[in-house]
Amino acid sequence: MFESPVKTRDLILFSFFSFMIIFFVFLSSFFDERTKIVFCNVGQGDAAYIRIRNKIDVLIDAGPDKSVLSCLGKYMPFWDRKIELAFLSHPNNDHYNGYFFIADRYKIDKFITVDTASLIVSKTYKKLLQKILNKKIKIEEAVAGKIIWPGFNILWPPKNFASNNDNDFPA
Repeated sequence: MFESPVKTRDLILFSFFSFMIIFFVFLSSFFDERTKIVFCNVGQGDAAYIRIRNKIDVLIDAGPDKSVLSCLGKYMPFWDRKIELAFLSHPNNDHYNGYFFIADRYKIDKFITVDTASLIVSKTYKKLLQKILNKKIKIEEAVAGKIIWPGFNILWPPKNFASNNDNDFPA
């Protein structure tokens, strides 16, 4: 009959070396203690991902759509599905719409946003806050002087800051 050009020995060797390469890539990223800062290309809007000493994941804004997911998929370790700190600089949809998708795919420990009492916010923003509450994610207000995590101090806005322009908040 017909004999396969791929021998069993070759297949076993290929599998072994493939496993070893994957294993060493995993180990090198697992023990990488460097801090990474990535500015995600999300089109209109902002998103920045920071991984601190291979332990703490921080996301600042999430862009206007789900394109932030591809950035996180590329730069976050594949085994890590938790974002410790998620910041929203101000409630413009080109900064927060991506959080709808993030909240579905990742566990978020804390969601930090500005006080919106002096702002007129959209129904979509209110839906995002409701989704975050439904997922039992802790929401904290960003106010100067507040320590939200060891080594993370809020610098702006000051307490009782009021503005009707959402771009006066941190960007």
